[in-house]
Amino acid sequence: MGNTTDLRRELKRHYFSELESDGFVVDQRNGPEALTFRRVRGERLQFVCIQWDHGGGPRFKLAFGEVSPKGTFCRGEHIRPGDVGPGTAPVYLCLYPTGNGSSTRHWFRQDRTLWNSILTRKRLRSPYEVVVEVRRLHSQVADFFRAGIVGPNCRQQVNSRTTDAT
Repeated sequence: MGNTTDLRRELKRHYFSELESDGFVVDQRNGPEALTFRRVRGERLQFVCIQWDHGGGPRFKLAFGEVSPKGTFCRGEHIRPGDVGPGTAPVYLCLYPTGNGSSTRHWFRQDRTLWNSILTRKRLRSPYEVVVEVRRLHSQVADFFRAGIVGPNCRQQVNSRTTDAT
């Protein structure tokens, strides 16, 4: 069993099912490194993407945003709607449970920071604790999709070489 197996199972059981019940459809083509959920609402294609730590640690970044339902143009190439994700969206946001930096120490994580593991004498949090944290902060994702509100745990990212397809 890998370092992320238990956390992935908990996410699938308690968070991915919530996204799917909200109308998102999962795209596993970039797995296991990333999972992207997409749905069309009104005149926008919305996405939520779970990007796992490349080093194999039990931590991930949650990125989300919305683009034209026709897709985007990234560096002159048309990106079809079914292929759009954070790297091909003109603007997207990342949800961070602590801080607002892009370092993995700000990501959702099952492993504790060095200082925290020394204090608690435990290296890992339970996978369920991480999922509870994700679900608690998910309202900021929903607020963005509903009303364009950027929550306090969100950080906006800009891809300057990408535009919406019209």
